[in-house]
Amino acid sequence: MSRSRRKGLLPLLWRQFGSERGASVAIAGVVLVVSFLCAAAPRALEVMTSAELAGTVSSIPPTTRDLRSSLFDGPPIGPSAAGDAFDGELDPIWGVLDDGLRAVRADVPEPARSLLGDPRFAVNTTALQAEGYDLGDDPFNKLVLLADPLMAEQIEIVEGALPAVPDPAIYDFDRDTVFADDEPRPGEPLEFVLSVETAERMGWPVGAVRSLKLAPPGLQAVRLSGTFEAVDAESDYWQLTPTTLTPDVFDDGNRRATITGGAFVNPAGWDAVYSLTTSTNGVILQTRIWFPLNGGTIEGASAERVLGQLRQVTSKAVAITADVEMPTRVKFSTGVVDALSTIIARSTATTSVLLMATAGPLGVSIAVLALAARLVADRRRPTLALIAARGGSNAQLRSVLALEGLVLGLPVAVLGIFAAVLLIPARAAPGSYLLPILVGLAPAALFALAAAPGSLRQVRSDLGQRGSGRRRVIVELVAIVLAVASLTLLLLRGTQASETAGVDPLLVATPLLLSLAACVVVLRVFPLPLAALERRLRARKGVVGFVGAARALRDPVAGLAPVLAMVVAVSVAVFSGAMFATLTVGVDSAAESTVGGDLRARGPIFFDEGVAAANGVAGVREAVALQDAGTSSLTVGRSSAPVTVLLADTAALAALQSGLADAAPDRAALAELDGDAVPIVMSKDLAAQLGAEVDEGLTMNGQKLAIVATADRIAGSGVADNWIYLDRAFTETVVTGGFVPRILIVSLDAGADATAVAEAIEDATTSTFSVSTRAQAAADIRSSAFVSGLQLALAAVLVLVALLTAVAIILVSTINNRSRSRLLAVLRTLGLSRRQTGQLIAWELAPIAVTAFVGGALLGVALPLIVLAGIDLRPFTGGAAQPALVIDPLLTAAVLGGFALIVAVASLLAALGSRTTTLAAALKSGEE
Repeated sequence: MSRSRRKGLLPLLWRQFGSERGASVAIAGVVLVVSFLCAAAPRALEVMTSAELAGTVSSIPPTTRDLRSSLFDGPPIGPSAAGDAFDGELDPIWGVLDDGLRAVRADVPEPARSLLGDPRFAVNTTALQAEGYDLGDDPFNKLVLLADPLMAEQIEIVEGALPAVPDPAIYDFDRDTVFADDEPRPGEPLEFVLSVETAERMGWPVGAVRSLKLAPPGLQAVRLSGTFEAVDAESDYWQLTPTTLTPDVFDDGNRRATITGGAFVNPAGWDAVYSLTTSTNGVILQTRIWFPLNGGTIEGASAERVLGQLRQVTSKAVAITADVEMPTRVKFSTGVVDALSTIIARSTATTSVLLMATAGPLGVSIAVLALAARLVADRRRPTLALIAARGGSNAQLRSVLALEGLVLGLPVAVLGIFAAVLLIPARAAPGSYLLPILVGLAPAALFALAAAPGSLRQVRSDLGQRGSGRRRVIVELVAIVLAVASLTLLLLRGTQASETAGVDPLLVATPLLLSLAACVVVLRVFPLPLAALERRLRARKGVVGFVGAARALRDPVAGLAPVLAMVVAVSVAVFSGAMFATLTVGVDSAAESTVGGDLRARGPIFFDEGVAAANGVAGVREAVALQDAGTSSLTVGRSSAPVTVLLADTAALAALQSGLADAAPDRAALAELDGDAVPIVMSKDLAAQLGAEVDEGLTMNGQKLAIVATADRIAGSGVADNWIYLDRAFTETVVTGGFVPRILIVSLDAGADATAVAEAIEDATTSTFSVSTRAQAAADIRSSAFVSGLQLALAAVLVLVALLTAVAIILVSTINNRSRSRLLAVLRTLGLSRRQTGQLIAWELAPIAVTAFVGGALLGVALPLIVLAGIDLRPFTGGAAQPALVIDPLLTAAVLGGFALIVAVASLLAALGSRTTTLAAALKSGEE
């Protein structure tokens, strides 16, 4: 007897497990997919953040990226503590500065310290004009003398030799000695080297001696000892020491051109360079200090920590010498701080949008698992009832099903986690595995809950409307109140741009609570029109409509789970389409604001002749010059503020930019004096800062100003804040230097090729400049890892909810298969045709599906509004303003049509078995 029981136990368990194999497969599949996505999401976000960091930081020029500072004086002089920082004669001069900078780096905490390379520094003078040679028609020559202790590592001599150590007579004299304007200073000429290109452009042969004019006193003889080429012309060094490799050429067309080149002197002869400076001769020294910053190695997980550490380094001046009484202090800066702030804001916004989009589908997955657990418990009812009849306790019944759920869920969840780790190699916090593990444990909990004592009795659900008691009303009211409260709090809080990555509970909870509230409304609303339809169909001859409406009303197959699935599926579909369209339009608007037209050129000065030549190029509709005149002091009452001055032909620029984002204001008053005041447009942020002080009057360089409008930006200017904009007619009265614009905004004819037009403008103006187009600017923004990753994630969520919806419909249809089969078998014996059978089956889900689609569509429109109210999307678009909601009707209609097809196909597949059920089988099932 005992052997017989042992022999039959495993087959019995296997038969029990396989009695509803479809539900088991559904559970395993849902757990696998959801656990994989939950484990993959934080890893994918880490990959996106790291990719964005690498791309963004590497694109920042070294003059902005590196940790840098300037000291408008000579460097501290002295040897290093160990005496070996540099070789030979260099250490006694530069060693103490190297020690001080290495100490600064040592004080930077990790991981920021590992991003910083060895300290670099170089000292240069202001530009000094060369004299003492036959100028002819050649341009003026100016030299910027530069001393760098590591010069020899950067250059390779092509002709001549490295500069010799200067003659001590150059600097070994009384500093109070007064020279006449044209009096040569003592000593041999000071030697230097120029790049090959600079020497050729200046027409300065190797060995030639000329004089540098000091203003005043005296002349300093200099000799070109050699020419060089860069060891690595692509090195960041040449951008950090401007004019050394490629000279600067200034030619405004009004006077002889001037070529300015960087000239390396022997770094051991620093005293000679320092001797050229006095308190009266206008020669200023600048010590450039920088740490190369390798931002490409910043990982997403450490971005916040690096940002905080770099902010700490750049927040205050630090000592670079060990002199306790009078230490030399400098304040460092780096553009990586702003870049990291933007990237972290993008990461936070991406996380928030994805959490809002996935909160609903996560709830749907739990609902689907609950449906599957209900189906399994329903099929286990006879066995469980037998165990209960033989003395099995409620805890034992729950344990049996919980064990089955644990076997189904946990191993599959572990498999999903392993697949995520394998497919997405990235660092993830240990806590990121908690959610997928909970997903794996969910079937065990749901199976245990499905084994409630009351579930063992077979009851008829069509004898009254389910859930009409007080408990349902309370639950529904709680769901609606929580949804309204969360939405109210979110709207009151407003848009937030956070530099701290993390989960915002309010943003996560609001979509799910709204989905539950929408389900409550749908379940409460759909019986009302259905009851009216039933009363109307009762008087008609056809039986299908009346029976279908009556059954859908009295015994609805759709409970919370399938309704939640359909509502969330439709809402996510509409939400994804709306977000895609909103971001697309937002990016295009930001590109318009950045470029200011179809094409933006920046480079040499665009004089009126050049602008006229550009307007004559085929494909150009209009070209307008725009000047950034730099920073000037704006006097407001008794105080002043530095502002950027923008100038243009205001009427022409407004006409060119009409209809674009951040277009220049179209104000006729800008071209005419307001009494004795020049009319200006002021940036909104500057106007807000000045506040009531504006009423006290505005002046710049003694000229009164009058504000006629405010704006966020002037498209194409490249200036974001603290600016004023005025007509070029008032250039001479407000700023000095005349109208010398270096920006050209161009609008093109329809179909014109921007690249070809840009080349034609270069030929027409005989100038070379950098060009950016609106399409290129939009493509650059869309190339962001966050933008592409968000679009991919929304598409994945869309597919997930579609699958969950299909599974939910199939499960709920399977659960109700017995009651449906009994009804159809009886009606067939009364003459119901196959066609009528299909129509009756369609009545099961059609009423609730239509209502759920309407509710889901409305919720889908509301979710993007919640995103725009609670999440700052400007880091995505790069625009100055939060993008407006955009609904693409064609895309929305296509997505809704696709989901309607999914619901129809799933309903059809689930109900196919009902067509073949015989009356005998149905009656036998009812007896069981």
